[in-house]
Amino acid sequence: MKASEMKKITLTTAIFFLLFAGCDIVFAQEKDTLSTTILTDSSKTGVVSLIEGVRGSITGIRFLSAGLLGTEITFQDSWDGINFLDVYKNDGTELKFTVGATRKIVFEPIDLVSFAYYIRIRTGTSAVPVVQTSDQDIMIELIDFF
Repeated sequence: MKASEMKKITLTTAIFFLLFAGCDIVFAQEKDTLSTTILTDSSKTGVVSLIEGVRGSITGIRFLSAGLLGTEITFQDSWDGINFLDVYKNDGTELKFTVGATRKIVFEPIDLVSFAYYIRIRTGTSAVPVVQTSDQDIMIELIDFF
């Protein structure tokens, strides 16, 4: 057996035992960013495609504009970019994050969400959306896992 094959087997075995022990293993391959805006008099971004560029999970959201109204964001996702559904966690509560103007929200590994192909970000919740009085520029950070 060649040394390179032995290294591959050893790494595979190590990963198997770590997974078996309940450890989370994530291999980051590539990062990307997307920009979007919640326009004045709206509570949601336009459609954001997660299938262009890096196809991965959202790891962070950064609000770049001052004057953000509200302190929570929620999400909608879609497979076709037309029909959107509100995103809920497995406990039945809406997936939401506390936010603020000119702040970055970092998703914890447990929060890395496998969204469908398209998303919209909403200020407020599905029950109580918060309409913005000025444009809110948002940068979404993505990472591709393999």
